[in-house]
Amino acid sequence: MRVKSGELLTDWLPWPAEIVRNFKHWRPLRTGIQVVLECPSGDPAKALIIFILYSSQLDALSTDQNIDLIQFNDGTELYYDSVSHHMQINVAGSMTINCSDDFIVTA
Repeated sequence: MRVKSGELLTDWLPWPAEIVRNFKHWRPLRTGIQVVLECPSGDPAKALIIFILYSSQLDALSTDQNIDLIQFNDGTELYYDSVSHHMQINVAGSMTINCSDDFIVTA
């Protein structure tokens, strides 16, 4: 991504990735998000994007610290409340589940 701040326009910079032990998360960024740059050498051409911030153009989805929420542009949501142990999925369109083995639902 490129970052513009005042008169500064950076070269193309990598953005933070969520790559952890059990999953990788691809999340392309959108125009207009606010970021924090770190310039270890003082040179913006070698800057690193270290945080992505909520702003007036991109509000937080929730202020509840017990909620994990992923929301897509079409309104589809994955919502988990860690206190009530409740997950809710709201899909704006169709949904497909593919399994290479048994699919078991226990309620």
